[in-house]
Amino acid sequence: MESPGVDTIACHLCRQTYKTPKYLQCLHTFCETCLGKWIVSKVTKGTNKSSFKCPVCDIDTDPPLGWTFSNIIQWASLYPDDRLVQSCIDQDQIRKGLRKCDLCMVRYSSRNAEYWCRQCSEAYCEACKPAHGSMKKTKRHEVLPMHQISKDLSLVTQHEICTKHPDEEIRLFCADHNASCCAVCSIVMHRRCVNVVDIHDAAKLVRTKRDYMDNEKHLRKAAKELQETEDVINENIAEVTQKRLRLEKAAESFVNRLCERMKSLLNDHKTKLNNIHGKALTGLNAAKEVNIGEQRFLENVLNHLDQTSISDEQIFLHMKKATTKHRELTAMKKQVPVKTWRHNIKPNTKALMDACLSIESICDVSLTEGTRSETELAPIQHPISWTIEQVKRWFVESRVYAAVQNTAYYHSDNCIVTVCSDDRKMCSYNAIGRQTSAVELTHEPYAATILGSEIMVTLPKAKHVAVFELTLDELIGSRKEGFELQKACYGITAISQEDNVVVVCGHSLKVMDAIMGIKCDEIPLDDANYRNVTSDSTGRVYVTNPFIHRVLCVDLKSGHTLFEFTDYPKLKFPNGVALDPLGNVYVVGCLSKNIVKLTKDGKFKDTILTLSDGLYHPNYVAFKKGSYDFLVTNDIDVFLYTVK
Repeated sequence: MESPGVDTIACHLCRQTYKTPKYLQCLHTFCETCLGKWIVSKVTKGTNKSSFKCPVCDIDTDPPLGWTFSNIIQWASLYPDDRLVQSCIDQDQIRKGLRKCDLCMVRYSSRNAEYWCRQCSEAYCEACKPAHGSMKKTKRHEVLPMHQISKDLSLVTQHEICTKHPDEEIRLFCADHNASCCAVCSIVMHRRCVNVVDIHDAAKLVRTKRDYMDNEKHLRKAAKELQETEDVINENIAEVTQKRLRLEKAAESFVNRLCERMKSLLNDHKTKLNNIHGKALTGLNAAKEVNIGEQRFLENVLNHLDQTSISDEQIFLHMKKATTKHRELTAMKKQVPVKTWRHNIKPNTKALMDACLSIESICDVSLTEGTRSETELAPIQHPISWTIEQVKRWFVESRVYAAVQNTAYYHSDNCIVTVCSDDRKMCSYNAIGRQTSAVELTHEPYAATILGSEIMVTLPKAKHVAVFELTLDELIGSRKEGFELQKACYGITAISQEDNVVVVCGHSLKVMDAIMGIKCDEIPLDDANYRNVTSDSTGRVYVTNPFIHRVLCVDLKSGHTLFEFTDYPKLKFPNGVALDPLGNVYVVGCLSKNIVKLTKDGKFKDTILTLSDGLYHPNYVAFKKGSYDFLVTNDIDVFLYTVK
């Protein structure tokens, strides 16, 4: 038989074994003396507020029955005794052979107990046992020797006391009212009820009943969800703090470049930023406190439920109390929803330096409520030239569709082509995010590229590359004849100064004549899970394999592998890949939520964008030809950047 856990019999305040354990409405238990000191320190006479917070979970606790401000010192004694915890203490003492005779302790003596009365829930020594058995009221009680009790600690049970009739024990259960009651309650309040049964019969085999198992499963699930919520809140707090520090540093850098007047604005900016940060932390910490409180409540409940030596009656009653209180807490949470904070970003640096004398503040920072669990913090207007500057951000699809953009091709400021497998669509946009054209596709697309006046898009399930006309206005025109492949095709890239494209297809890279639709060459690969591809003017091809976290560089002419790059977990699930004009390689880590920069020789150079920059679900990256402007598809967003 397992002994009660330390957390079950140790007071949360003094960390010692409970002395006269009392429990609050949240079911947390404390020594009567410890609880009394806590109440006196938290409740102030002469105020209208009589409630106080539980020391463990911070849930508001109402004063006990019979309270007044004049008897605050006695409040702790008015709370109900925790019979379940007292049973755990008795069991622990009996198991260790430390239980003393209750009658001797009243006479300030100390003798080891040798007998246990199941009805009185008291222990007696050899000398006191005859006195207990000689009284008319107790002579028929079941008194068992301690050596028998120690073999089955479930025989040690502290009976629950009726809150309405303190001299009566809970012995009955009314199924009509779904409530436990004493004998007096059954006569006064349940005399017309027909389904009043003995509490032992109602609780019999409670651990095997479906409602008990369902309730336990529900409580454990709620505890897990609370832990996940706490993790999200902690992540938000860390991210808010990190971005606050980054903005502060950027603002300081800018102020150093300006005149003395601009320096005087720095303190105003810091004050405003600190106020916003404090407001964010206040909301997040408040949500965290609510979450921690309920989590501790559930931990306490589940800790009691895990005690296998507790009687079925106690488990039954404890479960009733726990589920009732949890419904109350759940209802309270719905009335006061947990809020998270989101910060909008709208950078605009146009002509700022020319008009610096008219600037009234370094930047405006706003804090608004949002539904995302992540927190975004960035200036609405920012004059700093970042190493990576986010120029624009826009949604490429309506949020009604909530479509994830698989890949995109950055042709020019008037032509950005995106493909979306969810909607089976290919669309074109200009650089301010306005859709200019769209076509429906027969199958789910994967990637697209532009060669001359044609747009080519891969359809993996159809094993087909579809071809569309690119009009003079840089719109998606009519569909033309494409070409078939023998296996599913994924990434596609045009080869510079040639009419060929490279397609990722099965275990190979296929070089296809885009005009004739015939295979010109084929380079074998060591795995069938390569996905996206790009190429440079020297005949180098870069291809990613998300499933083994690899970036591969192949010479198109010789077919030889020039380098392999793998750096897990710095780059997890690499997908999109692109090249800047200097030949540096940019790779999207879908699971690491970042973009890493490699040299043309495959050596790690830097991590240029991360989750803190808003990359919640990055998928693809593409550079505008001959430019340092590039885009990143990020869930349903497209972010446009420029490398300074």
